Amino acid sequence: LRALCLLAKLGATLAATLTYGMKSGMLTKGWMPGRYFARWKKDELAKTLHRADWQVLSSRVVSNQERKGRWINVIARRR
Repeated sequence: LRALCLLAKLGATLAATLTYGMKSGMLTKGWMPGRYFARWKKDELAKTLHRADWQVLSSRVVSNQERKGRWINVIARRR
């Protein structure tokens, strides 16, 4: 997130959907086996974004919208 911030101009907007939860790791089955997923808790993600110079404008946990499972939809602005 910090590297992305360095590429973005001041005031740039970041809109992202990240996996919600506590157990990060490789998927062994399902729709994307072999792919690594970093899972986030909402407050942990907000702190990480803040440390990487992003201001969180919106953060919402959603379930089974467009994708199965729980996800965090976040919008942030480059500080």
